[in-house]
Amino acid sequence: MEIKPPEYVTIEYAPAVQPPVLQRVIIIDVLRGFALFGILLIHSVQKFLGTSQAKLEGMSSTENLLRDSIEFLIEDKFYIIFSILFGWSFNNMYQRALDRGEPFLIFFVTRLTVLLAIGAFHSLFFSSDILETYAVLGLVLVICHNTSRRNLLILTIMLSILGLIAATYQRQLSDITALVRQGNILIPSKLSYLINTGRLFTTSAMLLFGLYAGKSKIFEHLCLSRFLRQRVLLIIELLFLLSCMLLIKVLFTASADTTAALFQNTCFAILNFTLSGMYIVLVIMLYHYVFFNKLFQSFIAVGKLSITSYLMQSIFLQVFYNLNDGLKMGFYGGLSITILFFFGQIVFAKIWLRYFKYGPVEWVWRRLTYAISSRI
Repeated sequence: MEIKPPEYVTIEYAPAVQPPVLQRVIIIDVLRGFALFGILLIHSVQKFLGTSQAKLEGMSSTENLLRDSIEFLIEDKFYIIFSILFGWSFNNMYQRALDRGEPFLIFFVTRLTVLLAIGAFHSLFFSSDILETYAVLGLVLVICHNTSRRNLLILTIMLSILGLIAATYQRQLSDITALVRQGNILIPSKLSYLINTGRLFTTSAMLLFGLYAGKSKIFEHLCLSRFLRQRVLLIIELLFLLSCMLLIKVLFTASADTTAALFQNTCFAILNFTLSGMYIVLVIMLYHYVFFNKLFQSFIAVGKLSITSYLMQSIFLQVFYNLNDGLKMGFYGGLSITILFFFGQIVFAKIWLRYFKYGPVEWVWRRLTYAISSRI
């Protein structure tokens, strides 16, 4: 049974003194929580593969099949979703500041600086931290905040192409960065990794696409139009199937030249982006049905405490896998505990938000941002 959009596409309004244009679509928090669940799952798989049990005992064929399925369905896709939402959030905050007549750019740069500090601390015990990356690449949003929607799309495509080229010539770029380091020029290891793998460009592209989505009100339109959801989903599915067919063809072609590698990377990129888009549209589509609406409501609280939830996941993974070796529970056991932990995060977030408006880390982030920006 499908329910009417106005009843269940919930919109939170900013305080009454603010105009209606400052509506914030709840589906963003649902998608954030959904993305965090995917990020937790892929990190759990990666951490398990580093345990002594996985190295010494290996994995069964069914475990390998499940691992490959999770990596295919989740790896990179949920980071793409998270990056798009980060860009969308920037536009949302910027529009609020404009309507209030408040200065924003200094505030946002300060916000990124505080996020960089949080990410730097986080990376001390979790090497896969993404907060530092968003803090640095978030400056791209500041630079392009007045860019037209058309030019944002052009920049998104150009940066994506640069990312593909960098990924194709990854070995050559690694040699170049190694030579630069020999010249006593300091290049942080994470920056070197982002450049060599092309993630510096692809992540920037997704941030700008999120900014474009905010300016174009894509999420709002998808929430309110069933026809648009169906049409967009059909287009994405066709692109996904096309990329899969081309990828299968190129993988079975025994060619190792640069052109073949570039074509393969392009197919992978289209596959990742279309699958991410498919997840977004499907979540929005299913959210309009009573059963799934109630299910997705659980993601809202985690999405509102996104930074706190992300850091909690890092602590869990560090303790469970690095310190206790996954308690030697095996692949299925590790995944089961990971899913139970996420349910625990949902309960914690719901209880916390009954008493507080912001998560603990979000509150610190907000207070430090306002304290510093007010003195500049």
